[in-house]
Formats: sequence, structure tokens, C-alpha cells
Amino acid sequence: AGNLGDFVWHDVNGNGVQNPGEPGIGNTTVNLYNDLGVLVNTTTTNASGFYQFLTVTVGNYYLEFVPADTAYDATFSGRGTTATDSDITGENGYNTTATFYLSAGETNNTYDAGFYKCVAIGDVVWYDTNKNDIQDPTENGIDGLTVKLYRNHFGTWVLWDQMKTGHKPGTPSDDGYYRFCAAPGAYYVQVVSPPSGLVRARPFIGGNTAKDSDLNNANGKNTTNVINLTSGQSNFTIDAGFYPQATAGNLVWMDDNSNGIQESNEPVVSNVLVEAFEVSSNMLMSSTTTDENGFYTLGQLNQTQIYLKFTPPSGYSATVAGQGSDEFNSDVDHSFGLNTTRAFTMQSGKSNPNIDMGVAEGILPLRWLGVDVKATPKSHNVIWSTTAEINTDYFIVERKLQGEKQFTDISSKIAATSIATLKNTYQFNDVDINKSGLYEYRIRQVDLDGRYDHSNVVEIRVEDKGRIEVYPNPTIKYANISIESETDNEVGIIIADISGKLVGDMNKNYKVQKGINNIQLDLSNLMTGVYNITMSINNTNVTKTIVKN
Repeated sequence: AGNLGDFVWHDVNGNGVQNPGEPGIGNTTVNLYNDLGVLVNTTTTNASGFYQFLTVTVGNYYLEFVPADTAYDATFSGRGTTATDSDITGENGYNTTATFYLSAGETNNTYDAGFYKCVAIGDVVWYDTNKNDIQDPTENGIDGLTVKLYRNHFGTWVLWDQMKTGHKPGTPSDDGYYRFCAAPGAYYVQVVSPPSGLVRARPFIGGNTAKDSDLNNANGKNTTNVINLTSGQSNFTIDAGFYPQATAGNLVWMDDNSNGIQESNEPVVSNVLVEAFEVSSNMLMSSTTTDENGFYTLGQLNQTQIYLKFTPPSGYSATVAGQGSDEFNSDVDHSFGLNTTRAFTMQSGKSNPNIDMGVAEGILPLRWLGVDVKATPKSHNVIWSTTAEINTDYFIVERKLQGEKQFTDISSKIAATSIATLKNTYQFNDVDINKSGLYEYRIRQVDLDGRYDHSNVVEIRVEDKGRIEVYPNPTIKYANISIESETDNEVGIIIADISGKLVGDMNKNYKVQKGINNIQLDLSNLMTGVYNITMSINNTNVTKTIVKN
């Protein structure tokens, strides 16, 4: 004969695993059946949830668990280890285990059962008559809408359940009701396909969770935030309000004279993609294309802030924005990226019919007004000015030294002002001017779509101020510095490791005379490594790298 048992527990978090702190369930009936379905023995769990069958005859068996509280449902099986999982699989009926074999002398205390009480999620989908984003007592629910419940099921979001809104049981006329009963865990709700012309109300308005709308698109269109519930908990405040859509339009035209104003003789542009995005989430809300007359209308817009994005024909760019009256100007000012508009506040049931785009042929509408370079005691100051910055994103300063074949970038991105109607002035200081010879500078202007152009090249010459050499390199003990100076002068010498930390006690000023001067530095006390020796003379810093063996 053999023995078997073990534990029936309350799976509070619904993960199918016996976690620390989750209690046992007492007074649960445990029935032992042989493989022919004959009841062999029965027992109940003690107050701590444990049970045991002793001196069981060798053979094939399965178990059935019957909690005294009928509100308990079996949790997920096979999720933990043999010692921590739940063995209810339903293979032999409701709340039963799979068939197993008990051998002679065997004690198997791994047959456990986890139960939870379902979590309740719901409430109301309603028509927001006064468009204030709050459920008011006189506003009716909307029946027949599909509500979907998604669960984070062991790391993957899956559709767990769905139902249609309807009449609330036990009430005379409450409509728009829905309620789910599910395993404990993480969920979100989605309301699918509201009636044509209706859009979701703004979420979380009014400060009362029982009366606000919870659809904030956090997990896709018309979805809620994630809701976390443990066994037996409920959340009956997950509501969704809807009211009439806002709309936007109007025209895309060819701005032949690039003045930013729609004129009667200028042609329209068809088949231009127009998209509306919510400002707060950047979620796409609606899209369409212009018709044969250049017009478009965007529907399904919420009572929120939006911006529009246009996709003009290849080879065309947005014209200058904000010229003239709103009815005849272009609204594409790139506020939210290339070919986008500024933000517009939409109102339920109302239209904004004057969001237009003018397009003009050309690559880079920016106009250069001047580029110059001036010498300062410690740098070259590069200055440039522009106007008509319609699509400009940023500038890069490029430099080429005498003897070099190509220009190289010497600045990071310098953001464009992008004020099309004004003169815009920029500057950059090049402090790396230790070498003598001719310095050439130019500015690369990069458009919002990645296309670029260059300014004219400006030049400035740095005269030879002497020669500085450090040898031998590598060295074992000494560093010899040879300095050719045009005048009697003073040179400052500092030594730093590759992290920039000053080292040693050799950071000094030395007198030098006109002509060639030799300074010897004793590096014997420095550890093996790489060091930078910086010499300052005539307001110019020269850094040489030396290897100490």
C-alpha cells in the first residue's frame, strides 16, 4: 500500500503557483477514485488546507476536489514545480486530476489543488449627450456594442472574453451594461466599433472614477489602462463614454509663386495622404487622401488636441506657413515633424474646415544670406545667416585644413530656428586651431526629410608660430621637449593621464628664448601608460601624446 496527499490553497494572484503567504483552504472535500471511476475513499482538508490518504492499495487513481465555498474556481495547472503547482486538469471531470499510478510503499505528497474567486470587471458604455466627458444621471447607455477583455496570460496579451453591452439585470431601464468574471491577473478593456460618427469621450475627467470615461488608448484604439486584480476583487468603474465626432479638412494646392497664399489660378493636388494624430499619444486617429479637387475630410476625431501630417508628391515641399488669412494660408509648419501642422483643439460635433497645405516644387527652400569666419585669440568664430527656413532641420559646421582632401564635421547638430519670414543668424566657435596653415569652413544645411545643401566656403589662415616636438616616444624615463619660439616667452607645461587627471609635480611654467629651446622632463616616477603633455604658448595650446614604458 502507499500514501498520497497534500495541499489545497487559495491562489490569490491567479498565477497557478503556491506563493509565500497564500493560505490553505480548509473543509475542502477530496475524493479518491480508481481508474474505473469508482469512489475509493474521501477526506477533507484541515484548517491549514492539508489532506492525506493512507494505506492506499497499489493501482491507478485520480482525485476530485470540492471546496465548501462554491465561489471557488480551479486555477491554472502545471505552472510551477511539482511541489508548487496545481494538479487539477479536468481530465476525469470537473475539478479532477489526471490518472496516476501509486506503487507499493510509495508516498506521494505532491497532489495539490489551487483555487481562486473570480475578479469582476465592468460597468457602463454610455452616450455623453452634453459632451462634458462625465456620466450624468439623465444620459443613457448604448446597447449592442462589443466589449473585449484582454488578459496578460503568462507574458502574452490574449483575448480572454468578450460580450455585448445590454440591459443591466434588476433595473428598469439601465442600458449599456457589461460585466466580466475572470481569473485574477492583469487585464485591459476595449470597446469595439461604436456606431458610425461616434468617438470616445476624453478620459478621466471630473475626478470621480465611477462617472468618468476610461478609454485612453493605452493599449490600442478605444482601450483602457491595465487593471490588476487579485482573487475576489472587483472593479465596476471601467466605463466608456461616446459622443459625435469632430471633423477637419480642407485643401492641398500647388503654390506656384511660393508666397504661401492660395490664389484662384493655382492648381490643386489630388491623392495626397492626410493623417490626424492625437498630440498626447501620437496615435493615428484618422486618415484619408485628397480628392480630384484637392479637398479632404477627416472624421472620427475626438474632443482632443490633434495635429495633421501631409505626404506631398515626390520632389515637392511645403510652402511657407501662416501667410495671410486662415482661410487661404498653409498650415504646415512642421511643429511635430516634417510636413505636420501645429496643434488644433477639436470639439465634438464641430468641424475645422481650414487646415490647408500649399506645396511648391524644389528641394531646399532656404536662402543663404552670408557666411563668414573671424579670428579671436583662442578660436575661429564661424557666423552664418539665412532666411526662408521652410523645411530646415539643422546645420553642421564642416572644416578642411590645408593638405586634407575632404571636409569633416566639427560641430554637433545646430537646430534651425525655422522662422521663414525672418533673418536667422547662427555662430560656432572652432577652438581646435593649433595647426598652422589654411582653414576652410562651410555649413551643411539639412532638411527635415534628410536632404541637404552647402553654403559657400570661407577661409582663414593661421601663421606658423613655431615648432614643438616631444621625443623619444615611447620613452622609459625622460621626455625631451623641443620648442622653437619666435620671441622670448613663457611656456606652461602640464601632464595628464588619458582620463584628464593631472599627474606628477611637473606642471610648471618655463622660460624660453627666441629660437630653439630644449626642456627635459623626468617621467621615471610615473606608472607605465599613456599621457598627454599640453604646452601653452602665445595663447595657443599644443597637446602631444606620449607612451611611458
